[in-house]
Amino acid sequence: LAQLVARAARAAAPAERLARRSPVVSVFVAQWLEASAPLAAARVARILHVAAAAFAAGAVGGMYLRGLGLAYLAGWESTFLGPQAVHAILSVLLAPASALTAIDLPDAAHLAAIRFDVSPGEGAARWIHLYATTLALAVVAPRLLLAAASAWRERGLARRFPIALDAPYFVALAGAHRGQAASVRIVPYSYRLAPQAALGLEAILARVFGKGSHASIAPAVEFGAEGALDPSLLAGGPHAFAAALFGATATPEKETHGAFVAALSRLAPANTPFLVLVDESPFHERFGRDPQAGARRDERRAAWAKMLAALECAPVFVDPCAPDPAPSARALEAAIARGPAPPAAPEAAAAAAAPATPAHAAPPAPRSDA
Repeated sequence: LAQLVARAARAAAPAERLARRSPVVSVFVAQWLEASAPLAAARVARILHVAAAAFAAGAVGGMYLRGLGLAYLAGWESTFLGPQAVHAILSVLLAPASALTAIDLPDAAHLAAIRFDVSPGEGAARWIHLYATTLALAVVAPRLLLAAASAWRERGLARRFPIALDAPYFVALAGAHRGQAASVRIVPYSYRLAPQAALGLEAILARVFGKGSHASIAPAVEFGAEGALDPSLLAGGPHAFAAALFGATATPEKETHGAFVAALSRLAPANTPFLVLVDESPFHERFGRDPQAGARRDERRAAWAKMLAALECAPVFVDPCAPDPAPSARALEAAIARGPAPPAAPEAAAAAAAPATPAHAAPPAPRSDA
């Protein structure tokens, strides 16, 4: 029932309707629920423990309150148990309360005398005291101790909430909120970004991080120089994200483009999202009027995704020369929301750089980025 109510509430919530249209909101909700689940569980446990203790205390208090104006009678009946068996059970069940209150338990003969089939019972005062003490010992006190433990855990989780607010991404967002410019660092590989594309990239960043955001574009790394990158390529942070930039007209090759991504990702500071941007503007400029342009673009996108899959990285396709920067901004937001890409392990980098062994020899194909 709770799950049905929760689904109905989410379906009616504005955030849920927005999540259907924006992958960023959907990813944020999923990541927030995952991060806050331990804290929420501790809060729910504390509330339920206190509620259980209050329920037991309310039952005991109700008996005492009603006993002021009503007469409770104590007795028993059973189809299978005799006085000796009932005495044995009560001797175990009520022994702690009897020891604590110094109220003696009646013997088997007394229990036989208050059996309902031979007697209307007896005054229930001592039995109420015994059962109230038993509830206090077995329910109220343990639940209050568990509630205190949950409250202590809740306080600790609240102080150490698992969001690294000192990470460069959050530092950049906080700076943008205060009116400071958010900075990103982009390193092109064998690709020169056109001036119009650089301006369009600034417009995309402005939609993601707000006005004043700035793209710091490093000098392009030459083709074949991916094995000796300057360690200072990604220095000067904190950056909202760092990225490798390729032109979509380039044919993705794991031994060059893949090796560059692996090497550059290892230079990225900890907790800084590392992305792979693929600029599709030169591709659209070259093949935009081709009737097969859409199929060509999808084929090229699939090639980039397949090459980067070995590095646990997904390409972000942007078109900084497009009249509307919104689609590129949404793609960039979704990639940032997925979190920092892990730096490629040496074995992954080696696998990415290892040349494929063809089944049949074939003449080398020309490279479009040569």
